Amino acid sequence: MRHGAEDWDCWQRMMRKGYYFEPSRWDGGFYRQKRGSMVRSLSKYHVAEAAKMYRRVSERSERGNSNGPYEFIYPTWVYQGISSYYQRALRFAAMAHMSGDLDGFNEIVDGMPGSLEMCDALKISTKTFVKQGVERFLSNTDEVIGTTNRRMFKENATGEINEKIRDILSERPLKANIENFFPVLQGKSRSRKTTARSGSVAPNASTGHSKVPSYVKLEESNAQLADSDRLKKLQNIHAGERVFIVGNGPSLNKIDLSKLENEYSIAVNGIFYKTEQSGYKPTYYVVEDTSVFKENIPEIIAYDVEKKFFPTIYSKLHPHDDNTYFFRMNRGFYEPKSPNYCVPRFSTDFAERAYCGQSVTFINLQLAFYMGFTEVYLIGMDFSYVIPKNFERKGDIITSTDDDPNHFHPDYFGKGKTWKDPKLDRVLANYQMAKLAYETSGRKIYNATAGGKLELFERRDFDSLFK
Repeated sequence: MRHGAEDWDCWQRMMRKGYYFEPSRWDGGFYRQKRGSMVRSLSKYHVAEAAKMYRRVSERSERGNSNGPYEFIYPTWVYQGISSYYQRALRFAAMAHMSGDLDGFNEIVDGMPGSLEMCDALKISTKTFVKQGVERFLSNTDEVIGTTNRRMFKENATGEINEKIRDILSERPLKANIENFFPVLQGKSRSRKTTARSGSVAPNASTGHSKVPSYVKLEESNAQLADSDRLKKLQNIHAGERVFIVGNGPSLNKIDLSKLENEYSIAVNGIFYKTEQSGYKPTYYVVEDTSVFKENIPEIIAYDVEKKFFPTIYSKLHPHDDNTYFFRMNRGFYEPKSPNYCVPRFSTDFAERAYCGQSVTFINLQLAFYMGFTEVYLIGMDFSYVIPKNFERKGDIITSTDDDPNHFHPDYFGKGKTWKDPKLDRVLANYQMAKLAYETSGRKIYNATAGGKLELFERRDFDSLFK
């Protein structure tokens, strides 16, 4: 077993610490600590050890120069494999603190390198390519979609970390072959195919292995029912335009929705209550939550808007109309048995799949990105929840026994309706991912909510947008 961790006691200690390991026959495990008991310390030491390993293979040869091309000591696959391992170490460390313990993020942050000296070669390469107008960043190549090599966004959920380090560790939407991630023009490397046998699962960056992992079936139910061909026709249909994503917080009652009559907007879930109140109808309508869908089937079917978007898991609950689109929804963020549990991911190809992120708004942001919108304005995003005094709870499921205080209408999650613990810390982690995805693509997300507690996005006054 590579990288140490060679005995069962070590694995037992790791598992008791809360880490979940992605199964791999070729490259699995963490490291064996040189001092003291194995894996007894904090997550930040795991990250530090991974950084040491990365440094050992990131040294540039003396023949390299800032004008390129570069020649590195090791072949390309070595750099790619170790960088992927470093990313996994960060991901596992972060996952140990994703249950709401935000203070735990600080322990990881403290253990992260404060500069880019650990990957000097990559830093110089990046500077050179930026001058040429091409973005090249370190990327985790575990997931490449089909033969087009499109990559989704994935950020290691480590909270607020050094901005430069975050950019290095985060993925960008780019099209490139695996061998081109590093500008290595000299030296031999093992040949490796970059396409997968499956249209949705890619070969491992270090091994070329492309067997479909078992967790993929867990993450994506009824994926074959997705309207992928129809969804492809929606790509960039709103390039350069703006859209309003409508939340359902109480603040929605404070704004004049009639101003959206000539605007594009995406609304969700129980927005039909607002339609009854004010006549407002969105351009696009999305439902992700199981409780919302199953408890409001007649209202959802009857709701008449330009286009509706639902996950394939509801394909038997709603007619397949011309204006209804079923998309492949990846639930890895919710599945404890998945290596992607609580790991924010952002899809730039909605026709291929969309990633869950603890909030339907995250789905909407991926849809808006795919349609080409460059400015997104959030309204009704209060980002605060009050657990009623009278309620019944079973796990994450809350059954209301009184009026709903958290939405614009008292019946939204009113008496007898069920809803889930919002877990705002996890929502925020996904919003951070969306913010990164938009801003690195020259787009912007603004918060035009009347009040509320969401301060991640730059604020805009709703009324001023129509002057």
